[in-house]
Amino acid sequence: MDHVINPHTSTLQLAEFASVMVYTLWHTRPNINGASSNAYNVVPHRISVPPSAGPAFRKFCLKVLSATQLSSSVILLSLKYIQKLLKNNPSIHGQQGSEFRLFTVSLMLANKFLDDNTFTNKTWSEVTGISVKEINVMEMEFLNQVQFSLFVSENEYLDWLHSLETWLKQQGQGQPHGSN
Repeated sequence: MDHVINPHTSTLQLAEFASVMVYTLWHTRPNINGASSNAYNVVPHRISVPPSAGPAFRKFCLKVLSATQLSSSVILLSLKYIQKLLKNNPSIHGQQGSEFRLFTVSLMLANKFLDDNTFTNKTWSEVTGISVKEINVMEMEFLNQVQFSLFVSENEYLDWLHSLETWLKQQGQGQPHGSN
């Protein structure tokens, strides 16, 4: 994944990557390849028409990532949490526009799990424009759906990074623009 996200990857590139991945995972349901029983990798085949996150969602991702300055590890873990949510609940189908809330809650939980100094739900509300009450409900619903299991083993995480990199290569996006 070093080729995709590295210390020189800009916030704009991270936001673009996150918006595409969240939208793809949530709305297009890529093929799941259970390479090993504990890996449960999302390795979609090439999608003939690339998913479109839409300018509003891309702008939202950029706004949130610019305001929070979260590490790439938090962003990647948040995507893993979305994959975990879908694994545990294959019948969930998000409505158009629900990706905003999904991205928010997955980032929020990854931030709380990985970082010592985390944002409060009030801060997440201010950054996203979602009420604190809704943020609290979203957090509990998400945690319930992943059975309060936020731990991801090193092997599972590395498998996830490999899956993302494989998917990007299949899409012809091996490196974000400007990465070296």
